[in-house]
Amino acid sequence: PPRSTLFPYTTLFRSLQKSIEDITVKLGDARVDKHEDTRRRKKQEIVETFKSMYSGVYDRMINMCHPRHSKYKVAVTKVLGKYMEAIVVDTEKTARSCIQYLKEQMLEPETFLPLDNIDAKPIRERLRNIRDPPNVHLLYDILEFRPKEIQKAVLFCTNNALVCDSQDDANRVAYDLEKGQRFDAVALDGTFFT
Repeated sequence: PPRSTLFPYTTLFRSLQKSIEDITVKLGDARVDKHEDTRRRKKQEIVETFKSMYSGVYDRMINMCHPRHSKYKVAVTKVLGKYMEAIVVDTEKTARSCIQYLKEQMLEPETFLPLDNIDAKPIRERLRNIRDPPNVHLLYDILEFRPKEIQKAVLFCTNNALVCDSQDDANRVAYDLEKGQRFDAVALDGTFFT
């Protein structure tokens, strides 16, 4: 057939090919989401198993600790980092029992925060009085957590880190707030100076 009659078929073929590529990408994303949901569900099942076996298991930090306002989510995630998924327990003995269970069941390793054995630094009260730059808060102060018994774990994870509105403010607070002093500071966008 002449070239002019092939044009509509070529356009149709390209359109169908583009649709197939889009569907393939969506299917890939759906598989990743399904895998992530399954992983998250299994991790929560492990905590529920621990709770039923040992009385001193609280939960994962991520389930007990939340920012008071959504604008702080990225900053909180950045500072808490690996401890977001950590399991808070009452004692080192409980943590060891849980670790033994994980080994026996050949499950993935977990991070535990035993309240009787973590070294949490006390809050530096003077950091609550920073006025320049404005809107600087202790990360600890912008969090809500329950139960109150996990306070030591929250103090340990936040480590007197400060939250600032901008990268410039966080940089200034981290390095220039007090001569000879350095502070952990995070901007709302997650830029972390440590």
